[in-house]
Amino acid sequence: MWFKKQHNFGFTLIELLISIALAAVILTQAVPSFNTLVQNNRLIAQKNEFLSSLNLARSEAIKRGVRVTVCASSNQTSCNSTDWEKGWIVFSDVNADVTLDAGSGACSEGEDCLLRVAMGLIGGNTLTASHFSNTMFIQYTPRGELDSAGTFTFCDQRGAKHAQATNLYTVGRAVSASDSGTDSIVNDVQNENVVCL
Repeated sequence: MWFKKQHNFGFTLIELLISIALAAVILTQAVPSFNTLVQNNRLIAQKNEFLSSLNLARSEAIKRGVRVTVCASSNQTSCNSTDWEKGWIVFSDVNADVTLDAGSGACSEGEDCLLRVAMGLIGGNTLTASHFSNTMFIQYTPRGELDSAGTFTFCDQRGAKHAQATNLYTVGRAVSASDSGTDSIVNDVQNENVVCL
């Protein structure tokens, strides 16, 4: 009678322990890089969402021939805050009083119209306005211009070296901020390093 030799496939205990140790070393190197990637992408996405709101406001001001207001709003119905990270609203502001006046809700000509509502930022990130004549709101004129220039800065707990910013000029143009020096901190509309509060 012939006996077949049986082959066992699998890991020995030593091989399994070595594999687990190698996986642990690799993960400890990869996880911090992944967290940095997530934080960077979150800041960029938040900046792009805000930039989209600004572009909408400018185009609607030109199209409607009235001022359009973008303002900080913690309740998403009125301009009630200077904490931009709590959210913002965009609305046509026929009488330019920075108040979303009640209308028919149909956005008829001659009445204010809510154009966009943005909820607050996630991840504990901050959004601050600087250098504008009023840091609670900005208004686009019917020509798509602004009354004053300024910068919106997005920060997380890592500080200014990782900040994202958008510079707005009086012509209404919004530009992603860049670093004009070698310190890896983006510059505001006055060509100074942005500051994270």
